[in-house]
Amino acid sequence: MKHTLALVVGFMLLAVPALAAGVDGTWSSMLDATMGPVPIAFEFRAEGDKLTGTMLGMDGTKIPLANGKVEGDKISYSVNIDAGGMPLELICKGVLAGAEIKIDMEVFGMPFSMVVKKAN
Repeated sequence: MKHTLALVVGFMLLAVPALAAGVDGTWSSMLDATMGPVPIAFEFRAEGDKLTGTMLGMDGTKIPLANGKVEGDKISYSVNIDAGGMPLELICKGVLAGAEIKIDMEVFGMPFSMVVKKAN
């Protein structure tokens, strides 16, 4: 019984890095904005339980992720944007499901969700 339990725990521990590695790559979507559809893209890289990467800004610049974490199939991070001289922090949490990540964001205390799909 102890050996079986040890094997199960071992496989579970091996699965966590595999899920985290599944987030690596480029992810994209289109956001419906008042001015029309806006492309959005992320580059994610899991390094153990740390998530690094960038978000592609509306002007095409890459904005680094901050406070990135990976916990199994869940990710979280923040993005700090300069909105015309006013600092704006996007707080994001996502759930990886195959080739999609459902991301819940909070902007000015208002929540919204989007789904990004793996581009590579």
